[in-house]
Amino acid sequence: MPFNWRELPVDQMEQHFNPRSVNPDIQDHVDRYIARSAEARLASPGQYDLRYGEGEKQTLDIHIPQSCVKDAPLAIFIHGGYWRGLDKQDHSFVVPPIVASGAIVANVNYDLCPQVTLDVIVDEIAQAVSYCHLNAEQWGADPNNLYLIGHSAGAHLGARMLLRDWPQHELNTAALRGVAAITGVYEPEVILDVSVNQEAQISAQTARQQSCLDRAFTSNPNMLIAVGGDEPGGWIGQSQSFAAQCIDAKLHTQMFIVPDTNHMTVLEHAFNTDEPLCTAILDLWR
Repeated sequence: MPFNWRELPVDQMEQHFNPRSVNPDIQDHVDRYIARSAEARLASPGQYDLRYGEGEKQTLDIHIPQSCVKDAPLAIFIHGGYWRGLDKQDHSFVVPPIVASGAIVANVNYDLCPQVTLDVIVDEIAQAVSYCHLNAEQWGADPNNLYLIGHSAGAHLGARMLLRDWPQHELNTAALRGVAAITGVYEPEVILDVSVNQEAQISAQTARQQSCLDRAFTSNPNMLIAVGGDEPGGWIGQSQSFAAQCIDAKLHTQMFIVPDTNHMTVLEHAFNTDEPLCTAILDLWR
């Protein structure tokens, strides 16, 4: 039975949809991300802060394997932060295992709420994906072999790219070959009664407009959807609902509920080569 968050009393929404309410040590996890990312940037040199748009934060980093083969796959990573926090620089730790698998990585930044609206952020991510598609060849990547990886709000943003009516000059939708959506929230309406929205200031109209559920897909990638087993029922339900929609649309879909992981540690599992989730993500293009 799908989790129906709309039946929850308002006073329970915080428990189900604010990761800090169940992970009070979340800043410790962020601090570990930052420390690991600083080490990763030393180990995986890149081209930093390439501008893909005019917004203040519309930049991305490119990391190319030292022994890169021609027409390598290109993995585009989109960070989380409930659309109103964090930075690509905090997530460089995801790069080394992807590069080691032979793929080129684009680590994407975007402007944040409330400085811009969620509608603008979705458009910015579309600009980033199009920029990568159009510039892939100069990095040694195959422009028709793209993979989106998103964590939390980044999973939502990646999923939105599969619902977009793309002009042909921006993207050949067949180029989107696979998506790894890690502990996403696919209905932004859940934020409306959560304290996080005091910062994000997402309107009800925008939240409804940017939902990923009950929408038609415009591309046909392989899907990998993952969520932490220790997350609240409402958050797990978001991944289950999105996975069900992907299956109904006949997309090849894998669903992982990762035991003993929370909203933050599931991302570390996703890029730990000793973990099955990491193997499954890298197998999207290997």
